[in-house]
Amino acid sequence: ILEVLPLTPNGKLDRRALPAPDSTRQESPETFSTPRDELEQQLTQIWSQVLKIQPISINSNFFDLGGHSLLAVQLFSQIEKQLNKNLPLAALFQYPTIEELAQIIRQKGWVEPRSSLIAVKPNGSKKPFFFHGGSADALSWARFAQLLDKEQPFYALQRPDLDGKEVTEISVEGLAELCLKEIRTIQPNGLYSLGGHCFGGTVAFEMAQQLISQGEQVDLLALFDAYSPRQSQPQINRNSLYFRLRSNFHKFDYWLSKTYYYHGQKLFSGGLLEKLEYLLEKIQQKTSAKQKRQIVHQQLNSQPSPEQKTADTLPHELRYLRAEEVNREASINYKPQVYPGKITLLRAKKQFADWYLGEFLGWDKLTSKDVEKYEIPGLAGNLFNQASAPLLAKELQVCLDGLVTDKIKFDR
Repeated sequence: ILEVLPLTPNGKLDRRALPAPDSTRQESPETFSTPRDELEQQLTQIWSQVLKIQPISINSNFFDLGGHSLLAVQLFSQIEKQLNKNLPLAALFQYPTIEELAQIIRQKGWVEPRSSLIAVKPNGSKKPFFFHGGSADALSWARFAQLLDKEQPFYALQRPDLDGKEVTEISVEGLAELCLKEIRTIQPNGLYSLGGHCFGGTVAFEMAQQLISQGEQVDLLALFDAYSPRQSQPQINRNSLYFRLRSNFHKFDYWLSKTYYYHGQKLFSGGLLEKLEYLLEKIQQKTSAKQKRQIVHQQLNSQPSPEQKTADTLPHELRYLRAEEVNREASINYKPQVYPGKITLLRAKKQFADWYLGEFLGWDKLTSKDVEKYEIPGLAGNLFNQASAPLLAKELQVCLDGLVTDKIKFDR
């Protein structure tokens, strides 16, 4: 099972680091159930095609079969193409089997409530943790949530248009306001625990600001490999020769570390033919990604008609690229204010922008108190991969449990 998804420094899904699906995975004969009608047969074929597993039981859990966010996108794209049924990816949390998906598809009038807040792990006796994943969807954090204490509820926040049909180019302030409305359906008031990864860290920061301005309290603001917003960063001439040379040097150093981390075993072992095939595969992936990004740019730069604005103008696999583009613009335009509370920063040890942002990635300039730093071994943007995620979950749980202890002492 893929514990968590590998990400790039910009918070994007790192497809190069994803393992190939295991086609040899076997189902238990005692629990195996075959399709009972044509719909379940069609879904089984789609699942086998996407997961590259045969046979598949209709009561097997998508995540237990090695499913993750990228495969979910492919799965739902095929369901939409072949069955003409547009389902939100978050439906997999409630209906993770072929049998359950078939049941909701049969209900012609069924509409899944579309929300920015997804209950990734709703049960538990501890206070909930609300986490914004930036351009990623809630499915990306399913495995990470399971690494936390079994009594720790975990709710993920995502852009509303990742599963919706409308294109919503919304500001950081607007996203934060929308997220707070959703959060209050779970926790109307009290001490809030918030977090965010990459751009999601900026949204979580603004959520905390809005809560404080409304008289609420935030006892944890945890930022995961998030850089401070552009307008709060040091005023450096980014077009200067000095900045470009030093920036490119650090990026190259980071690229070497990442390339060795992900591709060293493939490139330094095996025969020449295997190496050439591997390089060709990566070049094809890069070309495909570039083509998809060009499509997104064309979509964003065009003026859609009223009909197009309410239509699903981008397929599932391109919505994430669109989210990255609009999030980038929102981040550039955001003007942050100094936060009156403590910030907790969980960052990878190897960064490429700390040479000018500093060890706290710029957040020490945006708080009137301290920045508490937790440094995790690994590369920027890859805190949630299989190697770093357990260490990250452990540190986060220490932070969350410390809040519980402090509150008990205060109440006494």
